[in-house]
Amino acid sequence: LTIGSLEVLRDNAGQTLVPAMLGRNSAGLERANGQLWAVERGANTLLGPAVGALLVGIGLASPLFVQSWAFVIAGLFAMRISASVGTAHIRPGTTAEESWRVALRAGISHLWRQRLLRTIALSLGGLNLAGWIGSGTYILFAQEVMGVGPVLFAVVGFGGAIGGVVGGFAAPRISDRIGSGPSLALATGGLTAVALTIAIAPVWPVVMAASVFEFFFITLWSIVTLSFRQAVVPAALFGRVNAAHRFIGWGAIPIGAFISGVLVTLVSNVASREVALRSVWVVAAATYACVFATTITRITSQRMDS
Repeated sequence: LTIGSLEVLRDNAGQTLVPAMLGRNSAGLERANGQLWAVERGANTLLGPAVGALLVGIGLASPLFVQSWAFVIAGLFAMRISASVGTAHIRPGTTAEESWRVALRAGISHLWRQRLLRTIALSLGGLNLAGWIGSGTYILFAQEVMGVGPVLFAVVGFGGAIGGVVGGFAAPRISDRIGSGPSLALATGGLTAVALTIAIAPVWPVVMAASVFEFFFITLWSIVTLSFRQAVVPAALFGRVNAAHRFIGWGAIPIGAFISGVLVTLVSNVASREVALRSVWVVAAATYACVFATTITRITSQRMDS
């Protein structure tokens, strides 16, 4: 609970500092966010698990010991960032004594009043809802439908890591080439196709390839929308608006996981277990398709540019 809470605090502060250091040029923001995303994804899902597996072989407590020192090192690097950097972007807009309740209301109010920002936040909620309808029971799907064991399950998981790293470097170029609106349409349409592919062909090579594209599209959406918020939200409000945006988007995750379990239970009463575990991906694809329809009609390059 503590690590998860502090990670959200760190992420929000880090995303707030990027426009403070680079300015609010959207192209520069996309490049920076893409590089940061690629490094973080590579460390989280490629380097971290490999080092962790090695450390477990040395001793069960050794990963936690190394993790604690990794946090210390990260904190030392963070201390090298001047306290004045980005202060104007995170200081409350009225007085230094402004309460957190007032700050919270200001962030939510600004997000909700701006139609395009609100649409993007709700769309993120829809994407996370869809993603966790599919992946909420993924471990059961892998064991009972794909028929993979622990080692092969880890191998399949590397597909998502690869997609995230590649997406971090490629997303800014894609957005620059085809525009922000079409990039988001590509991401949501691609996620719809990925979910359908997993439902239709649940064999591990196909699922691994689908995971590459899944996390590529997730990264594309994340970088384009984050850079957009950094470019258009007033500096003094960005931290609060970004936190409200994340609350709406990530708040859908436990709901999606719950729906996933309920769907498998209900469908299992009228069909086979395999059909039940595959059905969640069909529902996920339908949910993704709804977000895709919203994206192509309401989150256009013209509206984002204006």
